[in-house]
Amino acid sequence: MLYFLLVWGLLLGASFVTGMGCLYLFKIDSFSRSGHRFLVSSWLGLVILANIFFAIALLIPLSPVIGILILGVCVGFVVRISSIRNEITNILLKISDRWLLIGAAVALLAASLVSKQVTWFDTGLYHFGSIRWIANYGAVPGVALLNNGFAFVSSWFALAAPFNPDFLGSRSTAVLNGYLLFLFLLQGSVSGHYILTRVAKKSDWFVVIYLFLTLPLFVFTPFLSAVLISPSPDLPVILMTGVVAWTILQTSEKPLGHSNKTIGEVLEKSRLTPTHAIVPLILAVGAVTFKLNGLPILGVCALYYGFKNWHQPVSLAIGTGITLLLLSPMVFFGIVTSGCPLYPSSWMCVSAPWALSTQQADNALARINGWQNWFVPPPTDTNVWLWKLNQWLQLSHLNKVMLLLAIVAVPIIIWILWKTNIRKNAADLWLIALSLLGMVFIFSQAPLIRFGLGYFVLLPTLVLSTLCTQIFSSSRCICRVLQPIDKLPKAATFSVLFMASLTFLGFSGVNFSHQFFIPPELPQVTVNLVKVNDVDYFLPENTNKCWGSAIPCVPKQLGNDIWLRNPERGIAAGFIRK
Repeated sequence: MLYFLLVWGLLLGASFVTGMGCLYLFKIDSFSRSGHRFLVSSWLGLVILANIFFAIALLIPLSPVIGILILGVCVGFVVRISSIRNEITNILLKISDRWLLIGAAVALLAASLVSKQVTWFDTGLYHFGSIRWIANYGAVPGVALLNNGFAFVSSWFALAAPFNPDFLGSRSTAVLNGYLLFLFLLQGSVSGHYILTRVAKKSDWFVVIYLFLTLPLFVFTPFLSAVLISPSPDLPVILMTGVVAWTILQTSEKPLGHSNKTIGEVLEKSRLTPTHAIVPLILAVGAVTFKLNGLPILGVCALYYGFKNWHQPVSLAIGTGITLLLLSPMVFFGIVTSGCPLYPSSWMCVSAPWALSTQQADNALARINGWQNWFVPPPTDTNVWLWKLNQWLQLSHLNKVMLLLAIVAVPIIIWILWKTNIRKNAADLWLIALSLLGMVFIFSQAPLIRFGLGYFVLLPTLVLSTLCTQIFSSSRCICRVLQPIDKLPKAATFSVLFMASLTFLGFSGVNFSHQFFIPPELPQVTVNLVKVNDVDYFLPENTNKCWGSAIPCVPKQLGNDIWLRNPERGIAAGFIRK
């Protein structure tokens, strides 16, 4: 737990400062409240840092020293600008002692949830191996020849690499997903504060409701809780879906006035001038670099940005350039490791001695999106599609939840179009488009809730936030009941948070003697040293999962056509097929 908290503090500070530089560069002042500005900066900074790490990994390994150095350079570069430095100082000075206590309690809550042993099967298959390869060797040509799971490149693994040092073994594997949970809980707390003080906008209600619809599934269902306590990039895509929707609402809402009068003073005409739609676009590109199931987010945000800037060729060029710049590390990393920049798609795969074949990529894609073939052949006297639908529903109760959410999307859309003034709430149409495109994408590719939970809860969140905004904007009932909570004395606030944290920790199953500093290791497996040609590797016994085993570890025996690319340099130079 303690190690997680230290890393989260480092990440929060670096991402906030980096994101503030982005807001300054593009003259983004629609996030006028200090809380909103702090949070959107933190999300933007997280995406930017992840892709900077991804790009650096193409050149050198991402050791802890390199990771800290990158963070220091990014922060130092931004704070050199006096206007940004002044605004950062103004925001930080507005953080009260009470909010420091709330932030500490939220961090402790998140740490207690994720400081457990990682058991997610994909972590054993390739997540941890990918992180360890990046940390020790960077982008290795042909590493996917050892394990095609390494072809699923992700900036999320690159960002995680420096924070999974060798001396900790595999104990810090869930550090980044825990940070995401902490950041989203913190955002929910800020939005909840605005609700309690009766200054909330629709976007604040949206965040709180999205949090309440998704968090219980990640905490109380065994399937999604395993995803949470892992380095899986599924979680950042799900949370980024809600954050992108929040930014679309924020940039479309009428500002309630600046909480910092110096913002307008620092927006010189010399800086770039795309509209505020650049914020969801950057976050959407980040979601794609985390995992390709974020493609619907990028599609909708690209259209949103184009719609807002169709009459400004310079802004369109800027948006296109930023998109290509952020996507380029993923493309080049994929070409280096597997020859396929968008694996498992065979599109744009290159012919190289270290590359996977297009047939391997096609087979991997078929295993993922060929969900109709997941089951045994249906009886001859039944409707094939109804039978397969029934089989799919029986796979998991969460599949029933997916289907229910897809069905209720229809009346929700009708209600929104009927009751909402679309001219004044055009952002609702973009959220509807994002939800529909995402659901269609998930059902057509791989209908599993871990790939697209965010798309399915967007519409219920939207309609509930609309109703809450309408009901409570003219009602004092919520204030009479809840607002006194927000005015508790500091001592009372500390006592309540301290007792609530201890109570939760008592029920969370945390073993303080073993988990206070760092969580447990990954599950252990027995491995044997095997050699093929000039490649020495480890092969696990009776399983295809390497978990925390030393690299190179492979899930199954290698073929006789795999060789070292440069025997003198060893595995650092990569692998080829002869």
